[in-house]
Amino acid sequence: MSSFETEKPSPEPGGCHGLQKLLQKNLKKFLTKANEFDKINELLIERTARSSKEFQKIN
Repeated sequence: MSSFETEKPSPEPGGCHGLQKLLQKNLKKFLTKANEFDKINELLIERTARSSKEFQKIN
């Protein structure tokens, strides 16, 4: 039995409370991963900039 079959519809028209919770949870995970990716990108950009400056000093 899937999770959709066990969910009870919400009292709000056109909505399913369980599905809304699942979407919110997945959105939170996605945003967390996106933030981690952004931080890694920033670090790589900084590292590349430092390496570029060091390389220019050598040449």
